[in-house]
Amino acid sequence: MSKNLRERDVLAFQTGWLKQEDDNTYYAAFTVGSGWVWNWHKRFARTFDLDEIGEVRYCIVLHSASQRDAVDDNKTFVWGLSQTSRIKTMRIEGQLPTNIIPLELDGERAYFWYFEDLSQHTEGELIITMDD
Repeated sequence: MSKNLRERDVLAFQTGWLKQEDDNTYYAAFTVGSGWVWNWHKRFARTFDLDEIGEVRYCIVLHSASQRDAVDDNKTFVWGLSQTSRIKTMRIEGQLPTNIIPLELDGERAYFWYFEDLSQHTEGELIITMDD
């Protein structure tokens, strides 16, 4: 691990499958987790001069295109990180995120957002909006 990573926050997660039977929930088949260094995210956004919508597009392509994090093969799981509080008003193809979770990463406010099933996910350019 490099010195630069020792004092940086990393968003790490793991996906798995669950089955509900009667009143019991069973978890199985956890995948190898993924990690994302917040500082790298911010640097990439600055380097490529991404606006807030560009940051969302970047996350969709980087994290979600392969669907490696999807739990259900019949759903399109999409997730990302954002630096702007405007993410709370984001819509992709008119759909609101399933959840937006505020985080503190490297002493700064960040937002983890996800769609459990971006039902209108299409090939090509997605329509992404945020209110002012």
